[in-house]
Amino acid sequence: MKKCKLVVSIIFFTVFLTFIFNSISAQESSTGIVVAPSYLSKNIGQGVEIEETFRVTNHRSEDGNFYVVSREIGIDENGEYYVPVNSDSDYRSSFEKDGWLEFVPNEFYLEKGEGVDLDVNINIPKGLPTNGYYLELVVTTQSQEELDSGVGITPEISIPISINYIGIGDELKNLSIVSFETDKMIYEYLPVRFYTHIINQGNVHVIPVGQIFISKNKDFADNAGSISFNDGKKRIFVDAGKNFEDDWSDAFVTRDESGKLDIQFDKLKKFRFGKYYAQLNIAWEENEGMEYIQSVTSFWVIPWKLLIIPFVVLILIIIWKKFKKWRKKGIKKYQSEEIERNDVF
Repeated sequence: MKKCKLVVSIIFFTVFLTFIFNSISAQESSTGIVVAPSYLSKNIGQGVEIEETFRVTNHRSEDGNFYVVSREIGIDENGEYYVPVNSDSDYRSSFEKDGWLEFVPNEFYLEKGEGVDLDVNINIPKGLPTNGYYLELVVTTQSQEELDSGVGITPEISIPISINYIGIGDELKNLSIVSFETDKMIYEYLPVRFYTHIINQGNVHVIPVGQIFISKNKDFADNAGSISFNDGKKRIFVDAGKNFEDDWSDAFVTRDESGKLDIQFDKLKKFRFGKYYAQLNIAWEENEGMEYIQSVTSFWVIPWKLLIIPFVVLILIIIWKKFKKWRKKGIKKYQSEEIERNDVF
């Protein structure tokens, strides 16, 4: 008995030490560079200067030198940033080269947990056409000489900068819905996932907002539910697009990511079955009010496994009734044959 207690104590102590060690290791391995705020987005007119301060904090596991560089960026058809291929790049954006961008400090030393303020100044000249301008600042652990050499992979964090410059010419805010659809045509259970792709054909970036309405009829007179669209206030950049994902999961029976069914009895009236229509309505601010566009798609919800149960029960009831009818008919036939035999004898 004493030996058993000793073994249990050793096991418990080992598990405890392992937990403590892993906790310490996890804390020590928590590395990275943190910048707040994480991006800069402004609408400015001619002659307006932008002054912004970013807090850079060293959350790496070691002290070190940090460097700040500016980069040209492009935006792909999905609205994602990318750095254009340019072998002649000296890690200075055209903003910085032309004197539109200044930032201090561009090099500093931080101990673990220490932070520093990065002051950024942007001054776009007057007389330029209305347009969206995009670039990024990058806080990295490699100097420009090391970046030029292309040696190794360096920890870094980027600060995207997007500016709507309202200069010569009107703002053109022109969004189009390229696609609005679900990832499947038929669902057994909710959630239903909507995929939306919107493009910006104007000259300034735009933040669309709106709702997705779900109904059992095309007229949307009686909606079964709704979802807010673009709660994250994502921007759609000039000459680019953006993908959005939205889930509708307001139902009596839903399925989580692991495939497990979740039944909410307080939503018993929201048993989803049949064909549904979804209407995307989005809007954005124009100079003279709001502009609206919409798109419609449809999908089916058929919880066939749940429907099999009453179907099987119905079949069994029919078979039982048939059996009872056949049995009753057989008994009557037997009785009539017995009567005939008795009459003969």
